[in-house]
Amino acid sequence: LVLSRCKMMQELCLNGNRGCLGEEMLVALFLAEGPYNFPLKSLDLGNNQFGTRELTTILPFLKSWEALNSLSVEGNCINNRGAQLLAEVLDTVRIRRLSLNSNQISKEGL
Repeated sequence: LVLSRCKMMQELCLNGNRGCLGEEMLVALFLAEGPYNFPLKSLDLGNNQFGTRELTTILPFLKSWEALNSLSVEGNCINNRGAQLLAEVLDTVRIRRLSLNSNQISKEGL
């Protein structure tokens, strides 16, 4: 995969794949040749129509990217449970910008 060759990648935008980034595809993207150690600072997974199950697939990767400071998962189908799981991970990383708009998160999930 292309990602395995991008050792210095700082920004990754996979926005708008509309259903193509399911759980299996996310695992394949990030684990194709082992865990990635690139200095990723920005990850955009917005508008992919994935839900809480797919979000939980990427949570372990978020913990491993120490430089990550911007995460967008806007325009998906993440619910209150997904927001709660994400919040638990965010306690361990240094995210400065988080975009969750246009999901299925109510005020209880915020």
